[in-house]
Formats: sequence, C-alpha cells, structure tokens
Amino acid sequence: MSQKKNQKLESASIRFNTKVKTALKEEINIRSWEVWIEPLEVIDFENNVLTLFHDFDPIWVSKHYGARIHKLLNAGAKEEITVEITNKKEG
Repeated sequence: MSQKKNQKLESASIRFNTKVKTALKEEINIRSWEVWIEPLEVIDFENNVLTLFHDFDPIWVSKHYGARIHKLLNAGAKEEITVEITNKKEG
C-alpha cells in the first residue's frame, strides 16, 4: 500500500471513529452499539468510498444504521463520502 493511500485510510479511520462511532454510542443503547457499531472496522478508502468491515451481518448494519452513518460521516465534509459495509476483508 502506498504511503499516500495509507495516510488517507488512517485519516478516514480516525474520522469514522471520532465522528460516527462516538455519536452513535450516545444515540443507541449500549448493547446495540457493542454488537453492530463497535465491531465496524475501516478497511479501505478510495475514490470517496469508505469501506467498513463487519463480520456478522453487514446487510443488517447497512439497513438499520447506514443512513445515519452516512449523515454523520458527511457532516462538514468537503466532498461526499459513500459508505459500503462488507463481510469480506479482501477483494
């Protein structure tokens, strides 16, 4: 992975953890947060698409929290970021 891509990925991960996970921890009950949000891991950020990994049920997470994740992530962003949630860590 190139240094520039690695820096973008790290920056996206920090943004996700501070803006999204922190806000959702305050908004939803702790058990839901522990099962559905806390395990989310940033695995890629390319062409303004943030890819998150959830090993249990990414479709459920997308359906129930995807719109809120998108809104929190894009608050104050210069360019819109799209969110994808997957259960695969490699292509």
